[in-house]
Parts: sequence; C-alpha cells; structure tokens
Amino acid sequence: MSPKDGLRDFLLKLESHVKVPIFSALLRVVRGRRIYVGGMECTGSTFVYQLIHEMGLSVFKVHTYVPGRFEKVVTYRDPRDVICSYARRQLRSLTESRGIEQGLIESHVKLFRQYKRHVDLKRYAQDPWTLLLRYEDYFIGRERALLDALVAYLRVSVPENVRRRLLEEYSLE
Repeated sequence: MSPKDGLRDFLLKLESHVKVPIFSALLRVVRGRRIYVGGMECTGSTFVYQLIHEMGLSVFKVHTYVPGRFEKVVTYRDPRDVICSYARRQLRSLTESRGIEQGLIESHVKLFRQYKRHVDLKRYAQDPWTLLLRYEDYFIGRERALLDALVAYLRVSVPENVRRRLLEEYSLE
C-alpha cells in the first residue's frame, strides 16, 4: 500500500467516524469542485445546468450515471411525460411522417430499452452525493423553489438581483 492510499483510507475511516466529509472536502480543494447535472432527456436538466453554470460553478451535463464523490444534481419526471416530450421534440420528423403512435413507441425504445435511462436513475437515487429534483415539484411555475433548492444544496451565495435575472433569462424551452 502506498502512503497516498494509506492517507486516503485513514481520512475515509475518520470521515465515517466523525460524520464530516473530510476526504471529500480535500478532494474538492485538490481537484477543484465538479458538479454534474444529469437526468433523462426532457426533464429540465438543461435548465438546471444553465442556472448552475451562471452561478459561476464548474458544471458538466450528462445523461448517464456518473459514479464517484462528486456533487450531482439529477432531474427526473413521470416516464410517460418523458416519452411524450421526447417524441414531440426529438423525433418530430418521425412523428410527422409515421404518426404519433410510432413516435411514442420509438421514444420508449430509445430511452428505456436502448439507453436504459431508468437504470441510471435508480443508481442516482442510491448515490448519497446526488440531489434528485422531480420535474413536477420544481418546474412549471415553481422555478424559484428550484433555484432556492440548488443554492442551498450547492452552498453558494446568490444575491436576489442575480436570482431574478437568472429566472427571467433562462427557461425550460
């Protein structure tokens, strides 16, 4: 075992004993703070990404599970709504040429059979480094509550005038 591994193991044991994320805090200092925004397509993850990016934080947008001790913010939504939105936005030409039914079937196949987005969501739900944001709770008129939740989770200070600007400037569309 190298000295570096020994130090890491010691800090992880200490962290679990005192319930303070010592190792995690040191990693953030050494590596820089990384925040990942993820979620299924059509769940508001781009909107969340834009808000966090405008807070001046280093943020990466993903649609698949990211393991590790990184702060993660993940959006999710009723799968039926995801399928409908995906068919409307991403498969418009298919829907227009072959009908809405074919668009819905293809959306389901892509998102849940091919990409297996529900498997990633289950992994995020078990990840203690993840803030899960349910679309129906934080979007469509509740964007202020979403911004407040992000500010609290990320432990950042965002002045009121900046919060107003962010909510005016960015949207789900």
